[in-house]
Amino acid sequence: MKLLEQEWREASGLGKLHVKALFHKFVYELLQQLYGQSIEPLKPDLVSQAVAYMREHFSRPMTLESIAEELQCSTGHL
Repeated sequence: MKLLEQEWREASGLGKLHVKALFHKFVYELLQQLYGQSIEPLKPDLVSQAVAYMREHFSRPMTLESIAEELQCSTGHL
């Protein structure tokens, strides 16, 4: 991962595309090993994350859009 990060910082144009391809291959290999061992990755519980965020930041103004942005999802999905 450190090598990928270093290459990303030094790359331009086509080089960044190559780094993205290597990263996707890394993720694929990782998931293939997990599934090969019958380990199912857990999906984060978005509702629990939203509730936790609202509890931690209740004193600040917030909107559905700001919460979705913080949780890196769309408002429709949230």
